[in-house]
Amino acid sequence: MSKQDWPIYRPGFYSGIGGRGLTESQRLTLDRVFDSYGIFLPEEEGERQALIESFLQAITGEVWFEIGCGMGEHICGRALKNPDVTLIGVEPFTGGLASAARKIDKDNIQNIRLLRQDAHLLLSALPENFLTKIFLLFPDPWPKARHHKRRFLNQDNLDLFHSVLKPEGQLILATDHDDYRAWTNDHMSVREDFELLTQDVWETPEKRPDGWIPTKFEEKSFQKQHVCTRWIYKAIS
Repeated sequence: MSKQDWPIYRPGFYSGIGGRGLTESQRLTLDRVFDSYGIFLPEEEGERQALIESFLQAITGEVWFEIGCGMGEHICGRALKNPDVTLIGVEPFTGGLASAARKIDKDNIQNIRLLRQDAHLLLSALPENFLTKIFLLFPDPWPKARHHKRRFLNQDNLDLFHSVLKPEGQLILATDHDDYRAWTNDHMSVREDFELLTQDVWETPEKRPDGWIPTKFEEKSFQKQHVCTRWIYKAIS
């Protein structure tokens, strides 16, 4: 994706996965941040793998991976609290990326990398036992039964998560959707390669688990009187 691919803001216009178009200021900030911290994966497999290998060689320390980093509150909060960790955030919606880029630019965060493409492209190319943490927080629940196959949490992806996580690496999941909560419990209960470390349930800000980083999405959950659940799993052999 080139810089010219960012959708331009027009009142009343919505551009699909690009989301609402960007203002000139947002586009310039996104360009600036992606020039330094963006990951662009070529379509050709050989070129893509070479770029990923070069990218990985430049990383030192732990690497955490967030699938669907939204507006960037969580990944930026984690990055500020863990400056020695490299965090990779994947987000398909331009509006979310623009918000994350603004936070990165404002707070001069240098340990985040952003990807706008399919998370599988990068996850499937990572070496085994590479990531220390994977976050999948409040993903789209795809509530209609005919759309359940689109849910990111499935057994194939759990196999992939386990492959790229280090031994005792953590998989952190969260949802505010009742059916997706049951879906998560059902999928994780049959896994012998993940051990549940903790499960937290809360429906008000005062009951948030220790160390939790609030997001606008979570605030909307409170307004709707939804119950939030977080699971932390450990990868085991």
